[in-house]
Amino acid sequence: MKLSIESLDKDVEIIKATYYGLNLTLLLIDHDTLLDASTQPIAKEIYEQGVCPGKVIISHCHHDHSGGGEYFEKRGSVVYGSKITAGTVTFTTKSYISNFFPTRHQIWFSTNYIEGFIKGIENEFKPIGNITTNFNNLKNIQVIDAGGHTAGGLVVKHGNILFTNDAINGSGITNDNDINMIPQISNFEAYLSLIRKIEEIKPEMIIPSHNYKPFKNDRVLEGSKLTEFLSESKNVAAKLIMVGKQILESEDPLSLGLFTKLLLHNFGIEELYPQAFITRDAILRYIKGVNIIKEGEVEYFYIKK
Repeated sequence: MKLSIESLDKDVEIIKATYYGLNLTLLLIDHDTLLDASTQPIAKEIYEQGVCPGKVIISHCHHDHSGGGEYFEKRGSVVYGSKITAGTVTFTTKSYISNFFPTRHQIWFSTNYIEGFIKGIENEFKPIGNITTNFNNLKNIQVIDAGGHTAGGLVVKHGNILFTNDAINGSGITNDNDINMIPQISNFEAYLSLIRKIEEIKPEMIIPSHNYKPFKNDRVLEGSKLTEFLSESKNVAAKLIMVGKQILESEDPLSLGLFTKLLLHNFGIEELYPQAFITRDAILRYIKGVNIIKEGEVEYFYIKK
């Protein structure tokens, strides 16, 4: 599907792109402020369709949201983001990869997988020269801290529309083909706190970036779908913690790789993938009483019975 740009509200346009068979959704406000930068190739396509934003707000550091920031910056856009995002995406591609796919996670994958995954990032991401972290001069836009999906994450509110990007994951991501993932959460306390905050804000519309279940084909969520999406996000976050605790209590000490494999199996997923290790780390930090045995570079985790 070719990228399309459509009117969403009187001063808001929705940009519908695809990314490895998934939806990748961005917003353009007042023909000037772009919410998320996507990847280098998608940023180029957006620009070639006549979108020349004065401002680009990056929701979080992941390369499918920040990777095209450098492309827009070179063409005159001012790029905004949190201080944590700035500290992640303004140095080198190698330093970004160490944040998203660190060596302690890479050891559980084959050399071919690692090389292919890293090559994909290198094709999509370039470091940004400068990120503005002061949002005071942004008109009609409210930037809200949302560090549950990844540290330094943001959601952006404009009128009654809330661009949630990847900050809330429903029950995970799928494209009904070759992608099926649990929610990616790096901090459960922050993740659940954000859901409560969104419930208090009561937006009329939320815009997720990807195909999040249970409404995996909807780029815009309103009414009962919005309410159910928030509820599903809370319930599945709680289930991830519960399942993680049950695994640690019922097994002998587990390596990071085996714990992740068992966690995914409980959600009907049989193949390891890098983002699952981020959620796995967050579960281990959240659960009380987890003990660690370290042998060389490998750590084993368990809860005393």
